[in-house]
Amino acid sequence: MPKRSNSFQTLIYLLYHQLHDRATVTESAMVSDRLGGSVQEVDVLILEPVGQMQLQIGVECRDRGRPATIEWVQQMRGKHQHRVDKLVLVSRSGFTKSSTEEARRHGIETLSLSEANQTDWNVMVDQIKELFAGKFNFRITKGYAVLSEEYGLIEDPEISANERLYDLNDELVGMVGEIALEELRAPEAGRKLMELFYAHQDQNKAIATFEVPGGSYLIDTSGTKRVARSIRLEITCEMSMTPVELQHGALGTSNVAWGQSSTTDGEELFLVITEHKDRPRQSSLSIKQRGQQSGILIDMIENNDCDVDS
Repeated sequence: MPKRSNSFQTLIYLLYHQLHDRATVTESAMVSDRLGGSVQEVDVLILEPVGQMQLQIGVECRDRGRPATIEWVQQMRGKHQHRVDKLVLVSRSGFTKSSTEEARRHGIETLSLSEANQTDWNVMVDQIKELFAGKFNFRITKGYAVLSEEYGLIEDPEISANERLYDLNDELVGMVGEIALEELRAPEAGRKLMELFYAHQDQNKAIATFEVPGGSYLIDTSGTKRVARSIRLEITCEMSMTPVELQHGALGTSNVAWGQSSTTDGEELFLVITEHKDRPRQSSLSIKQRGQQSGILIDMIENNDCDVDS
């Protein structure tokens, strides 16, 4: 049976992905009955490490216009009684009194999506109405070796992607093209390039320079060894911006803003921004090709050193 998903389930998945940063969180996971029964799907499965053990938490979502009933709680309890260690039920429209009491009797946690919490710490999430998701396609058009000595050259020599870079001990560092791509894929380098092209949308070219290990050298086609200080790249960029209109609410003690949109390339975007008391604001962006269940999940940016100029 194909895995099911909907926007409310994806929202809950991304929320738990942020809240359980030490756990493995999976959307539309298949879980076995511990007594030897059939395998069934759970909307969100959380594998939380607890000491030397792993706690299995199942999360089921209900996206209806009316409060969840006692029948749904009983159905979910029966489904997961021998599958998970803890069961969480999330209803967009809340729960009836009898369903809440039934869940409490059996140790089932219930959560509802409600209006944003009005507390003294939520200063941003409920004020964000719309964001733009930018897509930047970078392409390296030329590369140059910035040499540590002049070697009688007036300009930095152009180099190909297939040239090899060696370190001070004559060990191969790698192919120049592969090294350049690895540098540009670093989050901080990508962030600087995106900020540059976004600030100068009338331009589609930039120069990026990255240092190489001291004493590194290239051997050109004539067999001449030349010590390099850095590699300079000419880069072009195609940029597209997709607006994402946000909704606002709260789940438990977390304020949340979320929205979804589609790009012209057929990608489905789902963005979640959460704010928790005494924790930094977090955001997650899920990117999937239309019709596919799996995709890319982007959380946060790490630092790296790369100089970018227009």
